[in-house]
Amino acid sequence: MKKAGKQAGAAKTLKVGHDLRIAQARALFEALGAASRAPAERIVLDASHVDKADAAGIQALVAGTLLLRQAGKSLSWAGCSAHLRSAADLLGVARELALPS
Repeated sequence: MKKAGKQAGAAKTLKVGHDLRIAQARALFEALGAASRAPAERIVLDASHVDKADAAGIQALVAGTLLLRQAGKSLSWAGCSAHLRSAADLLGVARELALPS
């Protein structure tokens, strides 16, 4: 998970790596949790390079985005791979994640 944007009020971009499976789930959740406590008001997720995903990775993404929303952060997507979209659709959480079409 790469981070960008460090100014208060500025957007903070988090890049989700290509592998969104159980081995990466905790790191993703922790990065989203840290973003929920960061001064940036807007969080932008870039998941355009995700080419592997499992239920644990998607669950970490859902739980992390919930933390962001509870912290009052504005969440948007810079990109979403077809693979991530397909996995989220299969698990029934694409709408909850507000994935772009």
